[in-house]
Amino acid sequence: MSLTKKPTRKEINRALGFVVDEIVRYDRLSRDHESIVKAIKDDGWLYQMPFPDGRRPTIGKAAHEALTDISRAIVASDERLKGKVKVSSYSEILSEKFGRALFEKTEIDEPVFIEECTAEAASKLLEVRDIYIPCIAPDFLNMKKFRIGPVSFYEKESFLRDRAGDIQQYKHLNFEDFESYYKVQNWIACVRVSDFQAELGTERAYLMVRLALASIKCYMDTNQSKWIGTERQSMPTLRRFSLASYPEITTSNQIHVGWSVQYVNSGGGKDSQFLLSKNARGWFNLLGAFLDANKDKGYWNFLDTKIITAMIWLDIGNSQISDAEKVVAFSNCLEALFVSSDQGIKRQIVDRSAGFLEHSGWFPELNDRVGDFYLSRCKLVHGEASPISADIREAAHIGKYLTDVCMEGFLHFAHWMLLKHQAEGTREHELPYTGKGSFEKAMLVELPLFLKVIGRGVRRETG
Repeated sequence: MSLTKKPTRKEINRALGFVVDEIVRYDRLSRDHESIVKAIKDDGWLYQMPFPDGRRPTIGKAAHEALTDISRAIVASDERLKGKVKVSSYSEILSEKFGRALFEKTEIDEPVFIEECTAEAASKLLEVRDIYIPCIAPDFLNMKKFRIGPVSFYEKESFLRDRAGDIQQYKHLNFEDFESYYKVQNWIACVRVSDFQAELGTERAYLMVRLALASIKCYMDTNQSKWIGTERQSMPTLRRFSLASYPEITTSNQIHVGWSVQYVNSGGGKDSQFLLSKNARGWFNLLGAFLDANKDKGYWNFLDTKIITAMIWLDIGNSQISDAEKVVAFSNCLEALFVSSDQGIKRQIVDRSAGFLEHSGWFPELNDRVGDFYLSRCKLVHGEASPISADIREAAHIGKYLTDVCMEGFLHFAHWMLLKHQAEGTREHELPYTGKGSFEKAMLVELPLFLKVIGRGVRRETG
Protein backbone atom coordinates (compact mmCIF):
# COMPACT_ATOMS: atom_id res chain seq x y z
CA MET A 1 0.00 0.00 0.00
CA SER A 2 1.25 3.48 -0.87
CA LEU A 3 1.51 5.68 2.18
CA THR A 4 0.98 8.88 0.15
CA LYS A 5 -1.88 7.85 -2.14
CA LYS A 6 -5.52 7.33 -1.18
CA PRO A 7 -6.03 3.65 -0.30
CA THR A 8 -8.21 1.68 -2.67
CA ARG A 9 -11.44 -0.08 -1.73
CA LYS A 10 -9.57 -3.39 -1.97
CA GLU A 11 -6.79 -2.24 0.37
CA ILE A 12 -9.28 -0.92 2.93
CA ASN A 13 -11.34 -4.12 2.74
CA ARG A 14 -8.22 -6.25 3.19
CA ALA A 15 -7.08 -4.28 6.25
CA LEU A 16 -10.49 -4.30 7.95
CA GLY A 17 -10.99 -7.97 7.16
CA PHE A 18 -7.62 -8.77 8.67
CA VAL A 19 -8.62 -6.97 11.87
CA VAL A 20 -11.77 -9.09 12.11
CA ASP A 21 -9.75 -12.27 11.60
CA GLU A 22 -7.34 -11.23 14.34
CA ILE A 23 -10.19 -10.52 16.77
CA VAL A 24 -11.45 -14.05 16.18
CA ARG A 25 -7.96 -15.53 16.54
CA TYR A 26 -7.21 -13.72 19.79
CA ASP A 27 -10.63 -14.68 21.14
CA ARG A 28 -9.72 -18.33 20.60
CA LEU A 29 -6.32 -17.80 22.18
CA SER A 30 -7.95 -16.21 25.22
CA ARG A 31 -9.49 -19.57 26.12
CA ASP A 32 -6.03 -20.82 26.98
CA HIS A 33 -4.27 -18.63 29.55
CA GLU A 34 -0.72 -19.52 28.54
CA SER A 35 -1.42 -18.98 24.83
CA ILE A 36 -2.95 -15.51 25.22
CA VAL A 37 -0.23 -14.42 27.65
CA LYS A 38 2.45 -15.53 25.19
CA ALA A 39 0.71 -13.79 22.26
CA ILE A 40 0.43 -10.50 24.15
CA LYS A 41 4.03 -10.81 25.32
CA ASP A 42 5.19 -11.38 21.73
CA ASP A 43 3.25 -8.28 20.61
CA GLY A 44 4.85 -6.21 23.35
CA TRP A 45 1.59 -4.42 24.09
CA LEU A 46 -2.12 -5.06 24.59
CA TYR A 47 -3.58 -3.84 21.28
CA GLN A 48 -7.38 -3.63 21.51
CA MET A 49 -10.47 -2.47 19.62
CA PRO A 50 -12.99 -0.28 21.52
CA PHE A 51 -16.63 -1.39 21.45
CA PRO A 52 -19.59 0.85 22.46
CA ASP A 53 -20.51 -1.41 25.39
CA GLY A 54 -17.11 -0.94 26.98
CA ARG A 55 -15.60 -4.22 25.85
CA ARG A 56 -12.15 -4.02 24.25
CA PRO A 57 -11.39 -7.21 22.34
CA THR A 58 -7.71 -7.81 21.58
CA ILE A 59 -6.69 -7.36 17.95
CA GLY A 60 -2.91 -7.79 18.21
CA LYS A 61 0.03 -5.79 16.94
CA ALA A 62 -0.26 -6.78 13.27
CA ALA A 63 -3.90 -5.70 13.03
CA HIS A 64 -3.13 -2.47 14.90
CA GLU A 65 -0.38 -1.72 12.38
CA ALA A 66 -2.77 -2.46 9.49
CA LEU A 67 -5.20 0.16 10.83
CA THR A 68 -2.32 2.58 11.36
CA ASP A 69 -1.10 2.12 7.77
CA ILE A 70 -4.60 2.79 6.44
CA SER A 71 -4.85 5.87 8.66
CA ARG A 72 -1.44 7.15 7.56
CA ALA A 73 -2.34 6.77 3.88
CA ILE A 74 -5.67 8.55 4.35
CA VAL A 75 -4.17 11.46 6.29
CA ALA A 76 -1.35 11.84 3.75
CA SER A 77 -3.74 11.85 0.77
CA ASP A 78 -6.62 13.98 2.06
CA GLU A 79 -6.27 17.76 1.66
CA ARG A 80 -8.34 18.37 4.81
CA LEU A 81 -6.03 16.34 7.02
CA LYS A 82 -2.55 16.25 5.51
CA GLY A 83 -0.09 17.92 7.85
CA LYS A 84 -2.93 19.02 10.14
CA VAL A 85 -3.99 15.87 11.95
CA LYS A 86 -1.84 13.29 13.72
CA VAL A 87 -2.03 9.78 12.30
CA SER A 88 -2.53 8.33 15.79
CA SER A 89 -5.55 10.58 16.36
CA TYR A 90 -7.16 9.58 13.07
CA SER A 91 -6.45 5.93 13.82
CA GLU A 92 -8.32 6.23 17.13
CA ILE A 93 -11.40 7.57 15.33
CA LEU A 94 -11.14 4.85 12.68
CA SER A 95 -10.87 2.13 15.35
CA GLU A 96 -13.77 3.54 17.34
CA LYS A 97 -16.10 3.70 14.32
CA PHE A 98 -15.04 0.27 13.10
CA GLY A 99 -15.60 -1.15 16.58
CA ARG A 100 -19.11 0.32 16.59
CA ALA A 101 -19.82 -1.13 13.14
CA LEU A 102 -18.70 -4.57 14.30
CA PHE A 103 -20.72 -4.31 17.51
CA GLU A 104 -23.86 -3.26 15.63
CA LYS A 105 -23.14 -5.75 12.82
CA THR A 106 -23.47 -2.98 10.26
CA GLU A 107 -22.39 -3.70 6.71
CA ILE A 108 -19.57 -1.42 5.66
CA ASP A 109 -19.23 0.37 2.34
CA GLU A 110 -15.50 1.11 2.44
CA PRO A 111 -15.36 4.53 0.69
CA VAL A 112 -18.41 5.78 2.60
CA PHE A 113 -17.00 4.50 5.88
CA ILE A 114 -13.63 6.20 5.32
CA GLU A 115 -15.31 9.48 4.36
CA GLU A 116 -17.37 9.36 7.56
CA CYS A 117 -14.16 8.82 9.58
CA THR A 118 -12.45 11.68 7.76
CA ALA A 119 -15.38 14.05 8.22
CA GLU A 120 -15.53 13.21 11.93
CA ALA A 121 -11.78 13.76 12.30
CA ALA A 122 -12.04 17.14 10.62
CA SER A 123 -15.01 18.12 12.78
CA LYS A 124 -13.54 16.97 16.09
CA LEU A 125 -9.86 17.71 15.69
CA LEU A 126 -9.44 20.80 13.51
CA GLU A 127 -9.57 24.04 15.46
CA VAL A 128 -9.10 27.77 15.04
CA ARG A 129 -6.98 29.10 17.90
CA ASP A 130 -4.98 32.17 18.84
CA ILE A 131 -1.58 31.10 20.14
CA TYR A 132 0.35 33.53 22.37
CA ILE A 133 4.11 33.04 22.59
CA PRO A 134 6.46 35.01 24.89
CA CYS A 135 9.63 36.00 23.07
CA ILE A 136 12.56 38.37 22.98
CA ALA A 137 12.72 40.98 20.22
CA PRO A 138 14.26 44.45 19.99
CA ASP A 139 12.65 47.21 22.00
CA PHE A 140 11.67 50.43 20.28
CA LEU A 141 10.87 53.62 22.09
CA ASN A 142 7.09 54.17 22.35
CA MET A 143 6.33 51.14 20.17
CA LYS A 144 3.75 48.85 21.74
CA LYS A 145 2.83 46.71 18.75
CA PHE A 146 4.21 45.64 15.38
CA ARG A 147 3.42 42.94 12.88
CA ILE A 148 5.27 40.70 10.44
CA GLY A 149 2.76 38.90 8.26
CA PRO A 150 0.48 36.72 10.40
CA VAL A 151 2.50 37.34 13.57
CA SER A 152 1.46 40.26 15.78
CA PHE A 153 3.90 41.32 18.49
CA TYR A 154 2.61 43.06 21.63
CA GLU A 155 4.87 44.75 24.15
CA LYS A 156 4.66 42.40 27.12
CA GLU A 157 3.92 44.82 29.93
CA SER A 158 1.15 46.53 27.99
CA PHE A 159 -0.29 43.19 26.88
CA LEU A 160 -0.36 41.76 30.39
CA ARG A 161 -1.91 44.94 31.73
CA ASP A 162 -4.59 45.15 29.05
CA ARG A 163 -5.42 41.43 28.91
CA ALA A 164 -4.92 40.41 32.55
CA GLY A 165 -8.63 39.79 32.97
CA ASP A 166 -8.64 37.38 30.02
CA ILE A 167 -5.78 35.24 31.30
CA GLN A 168 -7.20 32.38 33.35
CA GLN A 169 -5.43 30.43 36.05
CA TYR A 170 -4.66 26.80 35.24
CA LYS A 171 -4.78 24.40 38.19
CA HIS A 172 -2.09 25.45 40.69
CA LEU A 173 -0.45 27.99 38.36
CA ASN A 174 -1.16 31.67 38.77
CA PHE A 175 -0.47 34.89 36.96
CA GLU A 176 2.50 35.75 39.20
CA ASP A 177 4.21 32.50 38.21
CA PHE A 178 3.84 33.44 34.56
CA GLU A 179 5.24 36.93 35.10
CA SER A 180 8.18 35.59 37.08
CA TYR A 181 9.10 32.87 34.59
CA TYR A 182 8.94 35.19 31.59
CA LYS A 183 10.57 38.14 33.31
CA VAL A 184 13.13 38.70 30.56
CA GLN A 185 10.88 38.11 27.54
CA ASN A 186 9.75 41.55 26.39
CA TRP A 187 7.14 40.76 23.70
CA ILE A 188 4.12 38.49 23.36
CA ALA A 189 3.67 37.17 19.82
CA CYS A 190 0.21 36.14 18.67
CA VAL A 191 -0.65 33.89 15.71
CA ARG A 192 -4.12 32.73 14.69
CA VAL A 193 -3.85 29.18 13.38
CA SER A 194 -6.78 27.74 11.46
CA ASP A 195 -7.84 24.11 10.97
CA PHE A 196 -5.08 22.28 12.80
CA GLN A 197 -5.21 19.71 15.55
CA ALA A 198 -4.26 21.50 18.78
CA GLU A 199 -0.72 20.14 19.15
CA LEU A 200 0.17 20.61 15.49
CA GLY A 201 -1.40 24.08 15.50
CA THR A 202 0.82 25.11 18.39
CA GLU A 203 3.89 23.84 16.53
CA ARG A 204 2.86 25.80 13.44
CA ALA A 205 2.42 28.96 15.52
CA TYR A 206 5.89 28.57 17.04
CA LEU A 207 7.35 28.10 13.57
CA MET A 208 5.69 31.25 12.25
CA VAL A 209 6.97 33.30 15.20
CA ARG A 210 10.42 31.79 14.83
CA LEU A 211 10.60 32.68 11.14
CA ALA A 212 9.32 36.20 11.79
CA LEU A 213 12.01 36.70 14.42
CA ALA A 214 14.60 35.16 12.10
CA SER A 215 13.84 37.91 9.58
CA ILE A 216 14.73 40.45 12.28
CA LYS A 217 17.89 38.62 13.30
CA CYS A 218 19.35 38.68 9.82
CA TYR A 219 19.26 42.49 9.98
CA MET A 220 21.13 42.61 13.29
CA ASP A 221 24.67 42.21 14.50
CA THR A 222 25.56 38.72 15.73
CA ASN A 223 26.11 39.83 19.31
CA GLN A 224 22.56 41.16 19.45
CA SER A 225 20.73 38.75 17.17
CA LYS A 226 21.75 35.76 19.29
CA TRP A 227 19.38 36.83 22.08
CA ILE A 228 16.34 37.13 19.82
CA GLY A 229 13.92 34.20 19.82
CA THR A 230 10.82 32.53 21.21
CA GLU A 231 10.71 31.36 24.81
CA ARG A 232 11.75 27.92 23.57
CA GLN A 233 14.97 29.36 22.22
CA SER A 234 15.98 31.52 25.17
CA MET A 235 16.48 30.86 28.88
CA PRO A 236 13.95 32.36 31.33
CA THR A 237 16.69 34.67 32.58
CA LEU A 238 19.57 35.56 30.33
CA ARG A 239 22.08 35.26 33.14
CA ARG A 240 25.18 33.11 33.15
CA PHE A 241 26.96 31.79 36.19
CA SER A 242 30.48 30.43 36.21
CA LEU A 243 32.47 28.25 38.59
CA ALA A 244 36.24 28.64 38.40
CA SER A 245 39.33 28.73 40.58
CA TYR A 246 41.74 31.66 40.60
CA PRO A 247 44.96 30.39 42.22
CA GLU A 248 46.89 33.55 41.38
CA ILE A 249 44.70 35.67 43.66
CA THR A 250 43.45 33.28 46.30
CA THR A 251 43.97 29.93 47.90
CA SER A 252 44.82 27.25 45.36
CA ASN A 253 41.84 25.18 44.16
CA GLN A 254 39.30 27.43 45.87
CA ILE A 255 36.25 27.77 43.63
CA HIS A 256 34.58 31.12 43.08
CA VAL A 257 31.13 31.79 41.71
CA GLY A 258 30.98 34.48 39.04
CA TRP A 259 27.93 35.94 37.31
CA SER A 260 26.93 38.55 34.80
CA VAL A 261 23.65 39.64 33.27
CA GLN A 262 23.96 39.40 29.50
CA TYR A 263 23.05 42.29 27.27
CA VAL A 264 19.60 42.39 25.73
CA ASN A 265 18.96 44.91 22.98
CA SER A 266 16.93 47.74 24.48
CA GLY A 267 16.33 49.89 21.44
CA GLY A 268 17.73 53.19 20.33
CA GLY A 269 20.89 51.68 18.84
CA LYS A 270 21.95 51.58 15.22
CA ASP A 271 20.65 48.05 14.63
CA SER A 272 17.27 48.78 16.19
CA GLN A 273 16.75 51.95 14.23
CA PHE A 274 17.73 50.30 10.97
CA LEU A 275 14.89 47.83 11.52
CA LEU A 276 12.52 50.77 11.03
CA SER A 277 14.10 51.91 7.75
CA LYS A 278 12.44 51.76 4.36
CA ASN A 279 14.69 48.92 3.15
CA ALA A 280 13.93 46.84 6.23
CA ARG A 281 10.18 47.42 5.92
CA GLY A 282 10.28 46.06 2.38
CA TRP A 283 11.97 42.89 3.60
CA PHE A 284 9.54 42.41 6.49
CA ASN A 285 6.55 42.99 4.20
CA LEU A 286 7.84 40.40 1.74
CA LEU A 287 8.64 37.81 4.40
CA GLY A 288 5.33 38.54 6.11
CA ALA A 289 3.41 37.93 2.90
CA PHE A 290 5.26 34.63 2.49
CA LEU A 291 4.33 33.57 6.04
CA ASP A 292 0.71 34.63 5.47
CA ALA A 293 0.53 32.44 2.40
CA ASN A 294 1.98 29.39 4.17
CA LYS A 295 0.68 29.67 7.74
CA ASP A 296 -2.37 27.45 7.41
CA LYS A 297 -1.15 25.03 4.76
CA GLY A 298 -0.87 21.43 5.89
CA TYR A 299 2.11 20.94 3.60
CA TRP A 300 4.29 23.11 1.37
CA ASN A 301 5.42 22.85 -2.21
CA PHE A 302 9.05 22.34 -3.19
CA LEU A 303 9.96 26.00 -3.43
CA ASP A 304 8.27 27.02 -0.18
CA THR A 305 9.92 24.12 1.61
CA LYS A 306 13.35 25.29 0.49
CA ILE A 307 12.68 28.82 1.75
CA ILE A 308 11.31 27.71 5.12
CA THR A 309 14.18 25.26 5.63
CA ALA A 310 16.72 27.94 4.76
CA MET A 311 15.10 30.39 7.18
CA ILE A 312 15.32 27.84 10.00
CA TRP A 313 19.04 27.31 9.37
CA LEU A 314 19.53 31.07 9.16
CA ASP A 315 17.80 31.43 12.51
CA ILE A 316 19.99 28.72 14.06
CA GLY A 317 23.12 30.40 12.74
CA ASN A 318 22.07 33.69 14.32
CA SER A 319 21.47 32.09 17.72
CA GLN A 320 23.58 31.40 20.81
CA ILE A 321 25.84 28.70 19.40
CA SER A 322 29.55 28.31 18.81
CA ASP A 323 31.34 29.62 15.71
CA ALA A 324 31.74 26.07 14.43
CA GLU A 325 28.01 25.45 14.75
CA LYS A 326 27.33 28.75 13.01
CA VAL A 327 29.46 27.71 10.05
CA VAL A 328 27.47 24.48 9.65
CA ALA A 329 24.13 26.26 10.05
CA PHE A 330 24.97 29.01 7.54
CA SER A 331 26.29 26.51 4.99
CA ASN A 332 23.10 24.44 5.39
CA CYS A 333 21.10 27.62 4.74
CA LEU A 334 22.93 28.17 1.45
CA GLU A 335 22.47 24.52 0.48
CA ALA A 336 18.73 24.74 1.16
CA LEU A 337 18.47 27.82 -1.05
CA PHE A 338 20.61 26.87 -4.02
CA VAL A 339 21.28 23.14 -4.28
CA SER A 340 19.20 21.02 -6.64
CA SER A 341 21.64 18.16 -7.30
CA ASP A 342 23.84 15.94 -5.15
CA GLN A 343 26.71 16.52 -7.55
CA GLY A 344 28.82 19.69 -7.45
CA ILE A 345 27.20 21.18 -4.34
CA LYS A 346 29.94 23.76 -3.81
CA ARG A 347 29.80 24.90 -7.45
CA GLN A 348 26.01 25.29 -7.32
CA ILE A 349 26.23 27.47 -4.22
CA VAL A 350 29.08 29.61 -5.59
CA ASP A 351 27.50 30.16 -9.00
CA ARG A 352 23.93 30.75 -7.84
CA SER A 353 24.76 33.07 -4.97
CA ALA A 354 27.10 35.24 -7.03
CA GLY A 355 24.37 37.36 -8.59
CA PHE A 356 22.63 38.11 -5.30
CA LEU A 357 25.90 39.10 -3.65
CA GLU A 358 26.98 41.26 -6.58
CA HIS A 359 23.68 43.13 -6.79
CA SER A 360 22.73 43.35 -3.11
CA GLY A 361 25.84 42.79 -1.03
CA TRP A 362 27.27 45.65 1.00
CA PHE A 363 30.75 44.18 1.66
CA PRO A 364 32.28 43.77 -1.84
CA GLU A 365 35.43 42.24 -0.37
CA LEU A 366 33.37 39.29 0.94
CA ASN A 367 31.27 38.65 -2.15
CA ASP A 368 33.81 36.27 -3.70
CA ARG A 369 34.46 34.35 -0.47
CA VAL A 370 31.64 31.82 -0.91
CA GLY A 371 34.02 29.11 -2.09
CA ASP A 372 36.42 29.78 0.79
CA PHE A 373 33.53 29.68 3.26
CA TYR A 374 32.23 26.35 1.99
CA LEU A 375 35.76 24.90 1.98
CA SER A 376 36.07 25.88 5.66
CA ARG A 377 32.76 24.15 6.32
CA CYS A 378 33.97 20.95 4.63
CA LYS A 379 37.23 20.92 6.58
CA LEU A 380 35.29 21.46 9.79
CA VAL A 381 32.71 18.69 9.34
CA HIS A 382 35.38 16.29 8.06
CA GLY A 383 37.48 16.85 11.16
CA GLU A 384 40.30 18.60 9.31
CA ALA A 385 39.93 22.01 11.04
CA SER A 386 39.82 22.91 14.70
CA PRO A 387 36.33 24.09 15.73
CA ILE A 388 37.90 26.82 17.88
CA SER A 389 40.42 28.12 15.35
CA ALA A 390 40.62 31.69 14.09
CA ASP A 391 39.78 30.43 10.58
CA ILE A 392 36.45 29.00 11.76
CA ARG A 393 35.70 32.20 13.66
CA GLU A 394 36.29 34.17 10.44
CA ALA A 395 34.19 31.69 8.46
CA ALA A 396 31.29 32.22 10.86
CA HIS A 397 31.51 35.98 10.28
CA ILE A 398 31.58 35.50 6.50
CA GLY A 399 28.76 32.95 6.64
CA LYS A 400 26.41 35.34 8.39
CA TYR A 401 26.99 38.00 5.76
CA LEU A 402 26.52 35.57 2.86
CA THR A 403 23.30 34.07 4.21
CA ASP A 404 21.79 37.41 5.24
CA VAL A 405 22.23 38.72 1.70
CA CYS A 406 21.25 35.53 -0.12
CA MET A 407 18.18 34.81 2.00
CA GLU A 408 16.67 38.19 1.31
CA GLY A 409 17.66 38.12 -2.33
CA PHE A 410 16.29 34.63 -2.90
CA LEU A 411 12.90 35.51 -1.40
CA HIS A 412 12.67 38.51 -3.75
CA PHE A 413 13.64 36.21 -6.62
CA ALA A 414 10.98 33.62 -5.71
CA HIS A 415 8.33 36.36 -5.45
CA TRP A 416 9.31 37.83 -8.81
CA MET A 417 9.40 34.40 -10.43
CA LEU A 418 5.90 33.42 -9.33
CA LEU A 419 4.44 36.80 -10.30
CA LYS A 420 6.06 36.46 -13.72
CA HIS A 421 4.48 33.07 -14.36
CA GLN A 422 1.16 34.21 -12.95
CA ALA A 423 1.10 37.04 -15.49
CA GLU A 424 2.10 34.68 -18.28
CA GLY A 425 -0.36 31.99 -17.19
CA THR A 426 2.28 29.27 -17.36
CA ARG A 427 2.32 25.86 -15.69
CA GLU A 428 4.94 27.04 -13.18
CA HIS A 429 2.31 29.28 -11.62
CA GLU A 430 -0.17 26.43 -11.18
CA LEU A 431 2.47 24.01 -9.91
CA PRO A 432 5.32 26.23 -8.73
CA TYR A 433 8.59 24.35 -8.96
CA THR A 434 7.49 20.99 -7.65
CA GLY A 435 10.85 19.25 -7.82
CA LYS A 436 14.55 19.37 -8.51
CA GLY A 437 14.18 19.41 -12.29
CA SER A 438 11.96 22.50 -12.48
CA PHE A 439 14.04 24.22 -9.81
CA GLU A 440 17.22 23.49 -11.76
CA LYS A 441 15.60 25.12 -14.79
CA ALA A 442 14.65 28.14 -12.70
CA MET A 443 18.24 28.56 -11.55
CA LEU A 444 19.58 28.35 -15.11
CA VAL A 445 16.89 30.35 -16.95
CA GLU A 446 14.92 32.51 -14.52
CA LEU A 447 17.69 33.68 -12.19
CA PRO A 448 19.74 35.46 -14.91
CA LEU A 449 16.56 37.20 -16.09
CA PHE A 450 15.77 38.33 -12.55
CA LEU A 451 19.26 39.72 -12.01
CA LYS A 452 19.03 41.56 -15.30
CA VAL A 453 15.70 43.10 -14.30
CA ILE A 454 16.77 44.36 -10.89
CA GLY A 455 20.05 45.81 -12.16
CA ARG A 456 22.51 46.81 -9.57
CA GLY A 457 19.97 47.11 -6.73
CA VAL A 458 20.33 49.25 -3.67
CA ARG A 459 23.06 48.50 -1.17
CA ARG A 460 22.26 48.62 2.47
CA GLU A 461 24.00 51.23 4.55
CA THR A 462 26.59 49.87 6.95
CA GLY A 463 27.20 52.75 9.18
